[in-house]
Amino acid sequence: MKQSGCLLVSWDFSKGRDKAVVLVGERNLYNGRTDILHLFTGQEAYDIYNKLTRKEDPNESSGNV
Repeated sequence: MKQSGCLLVSWDFSKGRDKAVVLVGERNLYNGRTDILHLFTGQEAYDIYNKLTRKEDPNESSGNV
């Protein structure tokens, strides 16, 4: 496992015209490409998006970083 890096997250919720999609990618520093690591669709895409964008209550910290 890498010690550090940056994940890129992209989403498309096109209001019922298509399936909801969340993509997770990583920039490859050697060739400049973005490699797709995972694709979430449907309800799972909404769940992932909500989990990533929900603001945590500082009073309910789990102590994990």
